[in-house]
Amino acid sequence: MTASNTASERHLTIDTSLARQLRWLVVYTLFGAIALALLGRLLDGFTIHGVGPLLVAAASIAICQTLLWPYVFRFSSYLPAIVFPVAIFLGSALIILLVARLDDLFDQDRFTVANVETAIWISLGTTIVVSFLSALFSLDDRPSYNRMVTEPLRTKYESGDGSTEPGVLFLEIDGLAEPILEQAIAAGYAPTMKRWIEEKSHHLIEWEPDLSSQTSASQAGILLGSNENIPAFRWWDKSRGELMVSSSMKTARLLESELGTGRGLLAPHGSSRFNVFSGGAQDCVGTFSKLSPLSGEAGYWAYFANPYTLGRLFSRFVQEVGREWWEEFWQNRKNVQPRIARPWTYAFVRAGTTAALLELTRFMAIADIFRGVPSAYYTIFAYDEVAHHTGIDRDYTFRVLRQVDALLGHLEEVAGAARRPMHLVILSDHGQSQGATFLQRYGESLGDLVRKAMPAGADVNAILDSTESLAHFRAIVSEHEETHPRTVQTVNRMLENYRPSNSDIVAEGIEAVVLASGNLGLVSFPQWPERMTLQQIIDVFPSLPSTLTDHPGIGFIMVNDEENGGMVLSKHGVYFLDSDTFEGENPLETFGPLAAEHLRRTNTFPAAPDILVNGTYWVEENEVAAFEELVGCHGGLGGPQQRPFILHPTEFEAPAERIVGAGHVNRVLKGWIMAVQSDVTEEESASDQVAAS
Repeated sequence: MTASNTASERHLTIDTSLARQLRWLVVYTLFGAIALALLGRLLDGFTIHGVGPLLVAAASIAICQTLLWPYVFRFSSYLPAIVFPVAIFLGSALIILLVARLDDLFDQDRFTVANVETAIWISLGTTIVVSFLSALFSLDDRPSYNRMVTEPLRTKYESGDGSTEPGVLFLEIDGLAEPILEQAIAAGYAPTMKRWIEEKSHHLIEWEPDLSSQTSASQAGILLGSNENIPAFRWWDKSRGELMVSSSMKTARLLESELGTGRGLLAPHGSSRFNVFSGGAQDCVGTFSKLSPLSGEAGYWAYFANPYTLGRLFSRFVQEVGREWWEEFWQNRKNVQPRIARPWTYAFVRAGTTAALLELTRFMAIADIFRGVPSAYYTIFAYDEVAHHTGIDRDYTFRVLRQVDALLGHLEEVAGAARRPMHLVILSDHGQSQGATFLQRYGESLGDLVRKAMPAGADVNAILDSTESLAHFRAIVSEHEETHPRTVQTVNRMLENYRPSNSDIVAEGIEAVVLASGNLGLVSFPQWPERMTLQQIIDVFPSLPSTLTDHPGIGFIMVNDEENGGMVLSKHGVYFLDSDTFEGENPLETFGPLAAEHLRRTNTFPAAPDILVNGTYWVEENEVAAFEELVGCHGGLGGPQQRPFILHPTEFEAPAERIVGAGHVNRVLKGWIMAVQSDVTEEESASDQVAAS
């Protein structure tokens, strides 16, 4: 969406209608009364008598906050960023004390607050309870958020960039497939995106990712312009003799240094938020490849640390933990299939993405809009995380998508109040496919299957877990390590059980390494310095290829043949990638018309595994079997994981041809930026990037 308004119009755009404000005032009064009743029992310095006084006190606080908060925030905006949270805490306490003193002034003695400290606890407790109840009942608390957060940010960045040329915000909904989005829209879970499509402000198109269909490969292509030599989420790199892991900051930095061309999507002046790669941006937060202690716009975090945002974040985190436990209980009781076992501690991991990271994204996107950033790219992990563990199209998962859709609606509103016109582009990096896991279907893992075909006593190291979204949460935490070391250490201890085995593999003595990215498996043999041919594999491990191709859960394997080059093998056929011919049954028939092209490209990677394994795709059921223990998965070929989307403003011209590959997405998105910003060209982006490096 785009907008360019006067100051008064911007204020009206944010505050919307009087009816909406009054409706929220009533809700806040009722929920605030519940909060005050609870706090009256918990705080020694706070007393309140009777239901009537309870409602009067709650309404008085709500009205005073509505009237006085703008002045409190405006005053606080002149203070150093580090002092801002203290000023806000004091301002919140003073408003509550004012209400209590007014009560005393009229000799009512219904509402007593002992001191400022008690008033601060009342403010924080009320915020937590009101936020929790409003989220629980799916009520829109946007008026309160705008008053407490949006307006202060607008005041802080009122001067903005000053440019009249539109900025572009790219918001990636990780893991959401186009057909699943259509399903969610039809079911009423995405009213904002539905309205955009119906009003023709945005146009929805589908694109096809490369192999592997997972975040690091897709974001390398989208943000850097190239994802060469990224065969999966994890892979064994023979040239380096080590395991490469996409969620590792070391791997991300190495890949960016190798793949960065200087023409990244966000070069020269864009911003990267919560991504794997920077896209050429120098302004990065939560970006693996550029992770460093927070600096520069430190005011972001100071402004985030106020009673409202902290209380809101805490309440939503607690609610998401409870929601996960409840959903897990009901899935087990109803015997929903397919499903996976989720330990009780997983609830905190989920809340990290569906509450904490979503709130951080909202806050930072609003700040970026008012700052007038030329371009920014955000990754929103909430849907992907829940879909992995709950299912890609279930009611529980769509409720999370509804939260994301509400965020988009909020950013649309904020963009309408910004000085700089702003376009919102929504996209996904890949989809997800669903089904019972390989282990659930057959009682053995891919690692077990490989071990059976290896010589007795062979050391096979299999890593088949998934930690992709958790790694992003760790990245945000790690940025605070220098300023809050004890907090970071505490969080890391809490997440110890979810720490990936990224450095446990030592090449010496290990015959095979088995890795997984959804229904894509990689089998590598560290003892051989170069990629083994099919003939070499048969000579050393004669039963391994046939053991894999004969299994009903494996659709095909890809190997390199000494005479024929890349070959795709299944139980009943062979596909010759170099000549685009096959014998017997076509192993790629059910995997899409571009399957051979994707595999042929991967087969040229120096990091291609000795054996690439793709699980079966059951077309009629539209299901795959992940080699990881995930209900929804991505990484290989088969199903909606190959059908991500782009929802773009109709002002931007859609490409005439189908978009294939993340690098193609990069060219399309970069073209849109260049179309609205005269100072961005490929040559200038490149020279700026080189100068910065």
